Amino acid sequence: MKKSALAATAVIVVIMSIFLLVGAGNRDSSASQQGSTGRQRVTFKTVVPTSAYDPSNLKNVESIKYFEDNFNVSFDVEIGPGDPANFDQRIRLLATSGDLPDIIYQFNGIITELADEGFLLPITDSIFNMVPSLRDRFPQSQLERIKYKGVNYTFPAQMQSSYNAVYARGDWLEKLNITPPKTLTEFEAMLRAFTYNDPDGNGLNDTYGWGERNLIGGNFTTIFGAYGIIPQYWNEYNGQVYYGFTHPKIQEVLALLQRWYAEKLIDPEWITTNTDDWWGKIAIGKLGTFTAGISSYDGIMGRIKPNNPNGYVVTIPAPAGPSGKGGIHAFGDLSQGFALNKNIKNIDRLMEVVQFLYDPDNVAKLALGTEGKDYALNPEGGYKWLITDAERKDRGLGWYPVMLQTSNYFGMTPYVNLNLIEKLQTNFEKNAFDIYKDSQIPDAFNGFNRPQRDINLTDKYGDINSILLQGLFEVVCGKASVSDYQKYVDDWYNKGGWEVTQQANEDYQLMLSQRK
Repeated sequence: MKKSALAATAVIVVIMSIFLLVGAGNRDSSASQQGSTGRQRVTFKTVVPTSAYDPSNLKNVESIKYFEDNFNVSFDVEIGPGDPANFDQRIRLLATSGDLPDIIYQFNGIITELADEGFLLPITDSIFNMVPSLRDRFPQSQLERIKYKGVNYTFPAQMQSSYNAVYARGDWLEKLNITPPKTLTEFEAMLRAFTYNDPDGNGLNDTYGWGERNLIGGNFTTIFGAYGIIPQYWNEYNGQVYYGFTHPKIQEVLALLQRWYAEKLIDPEWITTNTDDWWGKIAIGKLGTFTAGISSYDGIMGRIKPNNPNGYVVTIPAPAGPSGKGGIHAFGDLSQGFALNKNIKNIDRLMEVVQFLYDPDNVAKLALGTEGKDYALNPEGGYKWLITDAERKDRGLGWYPVMLQTSNYFGMTPYVNLNLIEKLQTNFEKNAFDIYKDSQIPDAFNGFNRPQRDINLTDKYGDINSILLQGLFEVVCGKASVSDYQKYVDDWYNKGGWEVTQQANEDYQLMLSQRK
């Protein structure tokens, strides 16, 4: 977007009135302060879209105090809008008014726009070399992957990438003497047995092999994944990218799902089943197999056990499809974190903080406190708190800060060592991540910031993706033929999908050219 467009946007944006001053307040007044380090206090300005902490009571938050006491660094933090579009508008306003923060939080597509307009500091090798803890964990090949037009503008971030797990009733498998399936053929046989072989032993025909809900865009991802498709992602196929619902192979999956639905292997109420009702069906033992988050195990068991003390679930592999591989909806393993204002001062002091945050042991200590005093590791995996919830909240400690907020409160997303996460996971979660490590399908743009566009396609064309969702519903439930699905795809293309897809492929080629 051109600078004139930035200025025009700024005129109509309502200025956020919620500001949070951490430590010394503004950069000018803080420069004369001295801390325990004997150095002058420096303050960095940032805007974040949300905060785990109560802005009215920060005096005891240990991560904030730590940087003040040990680095003599403060953060002037504005809590900005919590949705991507309005957050981007807030950053645009700050950029055009000459008050762009020192640290630019990566929340949406604004980073590429700011880079194109010359607002950002290129992150050169000399800057990366100031952060040995980053260099120890990110090879140069990964730094190359997150470049934009051949330049690094952001620091890298990395998390566990698996998202969902495939759960099956373990007691049903045991009763029916079924080995956890590995292929789609074996998977279908399991669904059939769960539907027709009375797995709960109540003598009634009241169970279904596969349980789904009306989770818009997230239905049957494991089955689509067996064909290398994640419908709500951009998927690569023969050198091109396709929005998953338009993938050339999608009719093969729809034919399978339509047949499963007709044979009642799928809960026939799935379209009208909301999330609460879906959990209720799991609780009372109506669904034999379903997908849910890897960390949902305890919640699932907590629902099943009151109704069936002997009931339990296990994770099973994502069933392998025609290619011989299974696929599961996954977050990308590499993402782009924060960027820096090109006019930032005292970058060496900020890099000391960044060096600290890229060490996962430091992040754990800020988020969880001291092992043996504040928390303890369980023999079966995971951890338990040794302090009260009130004390934990007052000090700003918690698992959520390990994953996100300890650093994002300052607008910075650090690398979180996978070993650290695994250290704190239950044994069940560790096993699930191992099961799906080779089945994860991220978006085709994993690790790449797509350019910000002048045209907001959603505003221009409306919610055209609802066309494809309607086609999915109609075809799976047998109200339209599999071949009729192409009409929905054509309608999507004609109402804006051609431009969406053309831009995606231009971006994909740009990404490939930068990774050569």
